[in-house]
Amino acid sequence: MLTLWKLSRTYNHNMSKRLKLETKKALLKMVHSSNCNQVNNVCSGTQNSEHNVIYLPSPVTSEQDNKEYSAIKLPNGLTALLISDVTNIVSLDNDEDDFESNSENEISENEDDSEGELEEDTDAEQGEKLAACALSIGVGSFSDPEKIQGLAHFLEHMIFMGSDKYPLENEFDNFIKKSGGSDNASTECEYTTFYFDCHEKHLFKAMDIFSNFFASPLMKKNAMQREREAVEAEFQMALPSDSNRSMQIIYSTASSANPVHKFMWGNLKTLRDGIDDNELHESVHEFKKRHYSAHRMTLAIQARLPMKTLEDWVIECFSSIPSNELPADNFKTSSEYFLTEKFCKLYTVEPVKDQNSVRLTWVLPPIVDLYKSKPLNYISWLIGHEGKGSLSSYLQKNLWALEVGASCGEDGAEQNSLYTLFSITIYLTTLGLSNLSQVLTSTFEYIKLLKTIGPSDRIFKEIQLMENIGFKFKAEINSADYVESLVEQMQVYPSTDYITGNDLYFEYKPELIEEFLNKIKHDNVNILLLSKLSASKVNLEQVEPWFGTKYNVSDIPSKWVQSWKDVEVTNKFHLPDPNPFITSNFILLTPPNNKTEYPDKIYEDDVIELWYKQDSTFKLPTAIICLQLISSMPHYMPHNAVMQDLLITILIQTLAEEVYSANMANLQYSISPSEKGIVISVQGFNEKLNCLLQTIIKYFKSLSSEVSLGLFNAMKENQRKDYYNKSLKSNNLARDTRMSLLLQFYWTSVDKHNAISSISFQAFQQFCTSYLENLNLQCLIQGNISKEEAIKICLESKDNLQCKPLLLNTFPEIRVCQIPTGKRYCKVQSFNSNDTNSVVTNYYQSGPKKIKDHCICELLILMMQEPLFDTLRTKEQLGYDVSCTLRDTFGILGFSVKVSFQIDKFSADHVENRITLFLEGFLKKAKKMSKEEFQEYKETLIKLKQSSDIHISEEVKRNWEEIKVNEYIFDRRNKEKKYIEEITLEEVCKFFENQIQVGNNRGRIISFQVIGHKKQVDLISNEKSIDQDEIDCDKPLKTIFHGTENLDHIVNIQNYKQSLLFHHINKVD
Repeated sequence: MLTLWKLSRTYNHNMSKRLKLETKKALLKMVHSSNCNQVNNVCSGTQNSEHNVIYLPSPVTSEQDNKEYSAIKLPNGLTALLISDVTNIVSLDNDEDDFESNSENEISENEDDSEGELEEDTDAEQGEKLAACALSIGVGSFSDPEKIQGLAHFLEHMIFMGSDKYPLENEFDNFIKKSGGSDNASTECEYTTFYFDCHEKHLFKAMDIFSNFFASPLMKKNAMQREREAVEAEFQMALPSDSNRSMQIIYSTASSANPVHKFMWGNLKTLRDGIDDNELHESVHEFKKRHYSAHRMTLAIQARLPMKTLEDWVIECFSSIPSNELPADNFKTSSEYFLTEKFCKLYTVEPVKDQNSVRLTWVLPPIVDLYKSKPLNYISWLIGHEGKGSLSSYLQKNLWALEVGASCGEDGAEQNSLYTLFSITIYLTTLGLSNLSQVLTSTFEYIKLLKTIGPSDRIFKEIQLMENIGFKFKAEINSADYVESLVEQMQVYPSTDYITGNDLYFEYKPELIEEFLNKIKHDNVNILLLSKLSASKVNLEQVEPWFGTKYNVSDIPSKWVQSWKDVEVTNKFHLPDPNPFITSNFILLTPPNNKTEYPDKIYEDDVIELWYKQDSTFKLPTAIICLQLISSMPHYMPHNAVMQDLLITILIQTLAEEVYSANMANLQYSISPSEKGIVISVQGFNEKLNCLLQTIIKYFKSLSSEVSLGLFNAMKENQRKDYYNKSLKSNNLARDTRMSLLLQFYWTSVDKHNAISSISFQAFQQFCTSYLENLNLQCLIQGNISKEEAIKICLESKDNLQCKPLLLNTFPEIRVCQIPTGKRYCKVQSFNSNDTNSVVTNYYQSGPKKIKDHCICELLILMMQEPLFDTLRTKEQLGYDVSCTLRDTFGILGFSVKVSFQIDKFSADHVENRITLFLEGFLKKAKKMSKEEFQEYKETLIKLKQSSDIHISEEVKRNWEEIKVNEYIFDRRNKEKKYIEEITLEEVCKFFENQIQVGNNRGRIISFQVIGHKKQVDLISNEKSIDQDEIDCDKPLKTIFHGTENLDHIVNIQNYKQSLLFHHINKVD
């Protein structure tokens, strides 16, 4: 896939600011030490004479990171980072036959020591983790030939199509998915990344297949058409994205010397229509030969294996990749990268979504080599601040903006070795749009404040210290995500900074901050206004050729520029105040005498139940608090559901200024709707976590009296737009249609859009007051918090909410329809007339869930996912997104098969028919599956059930789901493991056959289809397609169904549901 990923991520605000003096000194000493160790990789490396491997300086790691790291350079120039999870070494003694290597003895020799460390460093429970491997190559879309734009992306797809040693096109995907893993790839501007994960048992074989893609790929001519279609499908899915569309306009202002002017996505126009197949085949091989050289590759691998084993395997698998020692393309030029006559303009762009935003962009020097001081990150941090005295706070108080963001690059097209695109994006209200000149002048006033005050040593040290704290207590992340990010950072940083280079601030360079501030001027900015309302008032005479985006370009009004130049700094802005949420106590609680594996209910009354577990696994000074407010009010009427959504968005908006400091101090919160009400969750350092929770509750309690009419109207308008925009997306519409039919009460985005206009300010105020009168509360507290403190937090929350319990007959109940036997179709028209993207989701309902049936369905999905993808996506090229999913709809079990496709290539009927034929064919193959192969699937699923939680939030999420659904089966995975061991192939096939075969009281199937619009004539319907320009987002939306109402076609969901039975509420025992 083509991804939008930056070389150096924007500064993370989720950090804390102050430590006790002793901790601060220790951290500063750590950073000073890392600074002193920055040396040239090769010169400081030591050499292994046996394999001619050079050992590079190891990366600086966090004190909490118990993994071992080794950086090496192979003789062919490939640089590798080996990561051994030494606290959890696994044995491969029983799996010798799976490896074509002589490394098994090394594993057994180190086993005893590893087990001793395991007993000391973990709490007796040894869970499964997946090993992961990633490889990045220092070439990307910037190197596309002018004649074949998108070639780098196309090569990323082609490289997986077999190798000399492993010639089968789908062998790798099949092997990885059968092993319970996954694989993916992405193309950036200056690098391309490939990665996979799997169990250690299969790691060497996976590495061998993987490495041969780069050593000797086949890339046969007969595979080109399929992969061109995949690239085209990927582009079509990206086509409706306003972000992609607007950035393509900015890239079009680039000079011919700037490689970003090329169309980096690639599509059929660039990869088929404009080039002969022979030339394309020759070019993709030549591109690979020129650029896929070992000396431009970085590799990272993480596994629960000894370091010596990892090193041997990397040497054995990746040493054969050829190296041509050719330099990378050099795109640096003395001429300008963006043409002034095109760039410094006002672009008014017609968006797909209903939105108002303005983006200010400056072209600045590259910052990749300035990672130690991060001057532009410092500036982004201040401009994007949301606390008191900030630009965001001022604009929000005037009801001009909902959010302000500042970024020094969202992806490689914005931040690279040539330049940096620094942007300030302001998400406007309609009032803000009408006061755009004042919004922009205020922005330049804040920039002038930063220039006038100059760089602040206090601010920099706070940022530096908070990043150090965040790094010290950084939680472990998924191994695949980790190695993927590392190989990309290895393309940029020296080996000592592979891990720290992206995050830490090593040195204060005020002169660099001043230099960049002085380049952010009033006369070198580009303005891009994304607004339907503004676009309707100008002549959209320009059309961007690739995405077809209509826009107007004009000079920035001279009076605007003059006002920016002459702006004076007033007292409405100031630098951030000291942070009241800073954590100073990082002490861990003494482990309890009686450790519990699962949460215990430690308090209950007529209003609240509290579940609690003290952490003894992750050993971090953090905690998570989850609080569900159960209410019947939003459940049965769309107007109430809308008012709950408004309550949440307005609450978040009013909280922004107060709790932004908490976010900076590594305390995070979320307020979201749930099936039964509202969930408030807070997580981070535990010392002041309750302070954050009670602040949220305080604002919640006073919301009805504190909210203003102006804020209500602004957020109501924004909420209406949000419903409208969600309705435009085919995947959202498909889910809404499915859930609307399955649930007794479910309000779609269309329902909510049509209901919101009638909601008054007074009705909303009354709703907020009534909402808190009667509630039931469920709470889970896990982490570094004592039992006594947990009860105190629970009771304080209840007292501050001041609510009475729900009456028994008002407790919300979620009922699911029982689909009749047979097969039916529910087809709806997409609301976006410019979008060809369509979706077919075949849903197969089983019945009330039992744990064993759930395991059978999981096994079925595991067995089916790869052949499904290979058949419908790789071979038949129906669409880019092909998947099968287990569906647990409030206790009712089923599964679905989904294909996202373009309607101008296939009809929905054709896609649905191919799904049906695949399932019938797969059933026949499944019945013939060998016992050995079926046993492999069972073992893979068991290993997935045994997977260790990487961080505490994974454990909390699983426990919280049990509490929310009132099932409390916290040991569910252990129960499932026992059932999986007993399941037979016959049981899986019988379950599958009962779901997909119609007749004899079997097969409860509905095919949900969202029909996109053909680019010219919509042949699915004789009616004229909806013209996007005719849709008034202020008026009610109407879902258009296809087909004639009969036994097979559903054209009115509410009428159809009236004839259905509902399942009883199902709870698994």
